[in-house]
Amino acid sequence: MQKKPNITKPINLITITTFDTIPPQTLKFCSIIKTKLTINSEMTINKTSLAIITVTSILCSTNANADMLTSLGLRVLTEKITSHHNKELIDQSAKNNNVGGENFKKTNFPSNFPATKRYLKKLAQVEGFGYTFYDNCKITFHGKNKMSLKPDLSTCNYKVRNFNNIYRAKRIEFEHIVPISWIGKQMKCWQAGGRKNCEKVSSAFNHAEANLVNLQPSVGEINGDRSYFRYADKLTGWDYGSNGQVIFSKEDKRLQPPAEFKGWIGRVHLYMKDTYGLKISSSYERMITAWSKLPATKRECRYNARIQKDFGSSNPLTTNICKSQHIG
Repeated sequence: MQKKPNITKPINLITITTFDTIPPQTLKFCSIIKTKLTINSEMTINKTSLAIITVTSILCSTNANADMLTSLGLRVLTEKITSHHNKELIDQSAKNNNVGGENFKKTNFPSNFPATKRYLKKLAQVEGFGYTFYDNCKITFHGKNKMSLKPDLSTCNYKVRNFNNIYRAKRIEFEHIVPISWIGKQMKCWQAGGRKNCEKVSSAFNHAEANLVNLQPSVGEINGDRSYFRYADKLTGWDYGSNGQVIFSKEDKRLQPPAEFKGWIGRVHLYMKDTYGLKISSSYERMITAWSKLPATKRECRYNARIQKDFGSSNPLTTNICKSQHIG
């Protein structure tokens, strides 16, 4: 058996006997910008293969070559790295080094988006919660355990905007009121590979993505149209059959929500700003701050109280205004 090297500090030379043995997925791992990671202990790749890796001052890219890796200071001593274990390597390194561990405020919500979606699908089956955000379409339930959700478009007079994308109008999606990309783009993990990379390496991002204060069921088409665009106070455009209540302007890249939802939306923005250090323009902040002072609806208060009951976390801005309005 080969004697184990004793690595007590980063080595000065790069040793890659066959560069082709390092797969593209591993190069994605090393694309974490200006991050310092050190793993000085053995990492078992399989029963017969060991790899000892020391990585410092990583600055790579997915199309890096051996010369670039050398010049940028990637130190690797490895016997074999297989693509089958890349995710394990990424997960362990992220855990040990808190990659993307921004100083966000702690919540008790689920730690990942799939878990939050499962919760919301079940909650929608509870009386009073089974309606879409924006347009109040009734939600119907299908499939095993009623976990496939669809909007009943006839209950809200919904008019499809884009028939080339009609499948999204016929399904429920979960809308981030504050687009998760706004949070992600402020994080190191996003710069190294976008949303998918953040989901792989950053527990902080996963918690933000799963924050129930910021999520509501939506007709999929509206969720897709809105994308990462801002809200607006007044627009002209497509209204989805809402008699001017919900308006999307592709040209302006904005969505106008119904008046009854503006207070809710404003309070969510201020909560996300406080919880995640969200940076927004002064003009947009003035608008959503004004919205946040609008009255709460029974639906907003009931939802906020429910997640507080189930998880011990909620939006304190909503809690306060609901108390002032005597909505239990």
